[in-house]
Amino acid sequence: MFFRVVTVLYIAVWVANTTACSVNTAAWVADITACSVDTTARVADTTARSVNTTARVADITACSVNITAWVADTTACSVNTTARVADITARSVNTTARVADITARSVNITARVTDITAILPLLNLYGFNPTLSVYVLTT
Repeated sequence: MFFRVVTVLYIAVWVANTTACSVNTAAWVADITACSVDTTARVADTTARSVNTTARVADITACSVNITAWVADTTACSVNTTARVADITARSVNTTARVADITARSVNITARVTDITAILPLLNLYGFNPTLSVYVLTT
C-alpha cells in the first residue's frame, strides 16, 4: 500500500508539474504570438515609412530639378540683360557721338552764315547783288 500511495503522490506531483509546464508553455506560445504580431506591425510600419521616404526623395529630386532649371533660366535672362545693357550703352555712345557731330556741324554752319552775313554788305558795296547772281545761275 505504501508504494501505491507513493505512486499516487508521484503521479499527482507529475500531473501538477505537467499542468504547470503546460500553463507555462501556453503563456510562452501567447507571448511568442504577441511578439510575432508586434513584429509584423513593426515591419508594416517600417515598410510604410520606407514608401514615404521614397516619395519624399522623389519629391525633393523633382524640386531640385525645378530649381536647377530656374537657376539656368535666371542665368540666361541675366546674360541677355547684360547683353542688352551693353547694346544700349553702345547705342548711347553712338548717339552721343552723333549729337556731338551734329553740334559741330551746326557750329560750322552758324560760322559760315555769320561769315556770309558779314561779307554781304561788302559785296553790295562793290555792286555785287547776291540775289540776282543766284537767279542768273539757276536759270
